[in-house]
Amino acid sequence: MVGTPVGILFDPDYAPVLCRCFFATSLLTGLLIIFCALLSVRVDGKSNWSWGVVFIPLWLLDAVLLFWLVPLAFRPSLTASGHSSGDKRSSKQARRARAARQRGIFVCIYLLLCFIFQLLIVLREDERITWSAAAIFFPYWILEAVNGLSNILSSIADIRTIPEVDPTTNAPMEGSKRRLLEAMVTVNAFWWWCIRVALAILVVLKIDGALSANWATVFTPAYLAGIRYILLFAVAGLRLRMKLEDPSGRGMAVVLVPVFIVLSMLFCCTCCCAPCLFCAQNLPADGLADEAINRLPVPVHRRIMYHPPGHTATV
Repeated sequence: MVGTPVGILFDPDYAPVLCRCFFATSLLTGLLIIFCALLSVRVDGKSNWSWGVVFIPLWLLDAVLLFWLVPLAFRPSLTASGHSSGDKRSSKQARRARAARQRGIFVCIYLLLCFIFQLLIVLREDERITWSAAAIFFPYWILEAVNGLSNILSSIADIRTIPEVDPTTNAPMEGSKRRLLEAMVTVNAFWWWCIRVALAILVVLKIDGALSANWATVFTPAYLAGIRYILLFAVAGLRLRMKLEDPSGRGMAVVLVPVFIVLSMLFCCTCCCAPCLFCAQNLPADGLADEAINRLPVPVHRRIMYHPPGHTATV
């Protein structure tokens, strides 16, 4: 980036921040890869480790997120103060501080529920408790209830931002068009939430034996999500269904091949490629310029040159 027009506009103070982000992403991705590897080995019966050992990488990931996201969530957002008076500035700062507290509390509740859910899964699989799957998923239901409440508030705020006047015609917006926009906002806010909840309910019913349908039917919501996201959910759902219906068939490592590929590519980009690009900006530009000056010119007979019509080129 040194010596380029983009490099002039690039603030060098952002490089350490981006490098820290790349390091954190690499660490989280590496922990996910290790967890998927341990999970595949444990499910295939190639080790007799307890499920608590298998979930250690996931708990380390929770700890990293706790020490990284919680302080970031409680930090008020920074905006330009402009030329506002002291009262207005203090009011804005109070609103930002209140929003930061709400955001931080939400992140803490989210991480706590995720950890409790993982802990209950481990206790159930290690046969320390004999609760039903519906009881094991109780933290997940609370988490999705919080997500649903957040979606309701965000959709109401988005609906209120719909203008009363049609920007294309500068006329009052028709009722049918406004209702269509409101429906689109609502669907966009709740479609992924509905798919997650429906899939969790079907999985719980299947695990508890209250649903006699096969696993292909259970994973129907995952197929719908896969249609939108094209690949990941569809492939993972189909292969996981094959594994659950035929434990002697494909190994769990084969089921998680798409996950390994995606996480490995992300790990390579954030751990190797991107940091090298930002470290290259610290190279001495004068040395690069001297090297360019000392290069031998391209021979004349190898150059691409333009000759007018009727002119004979001589080499």
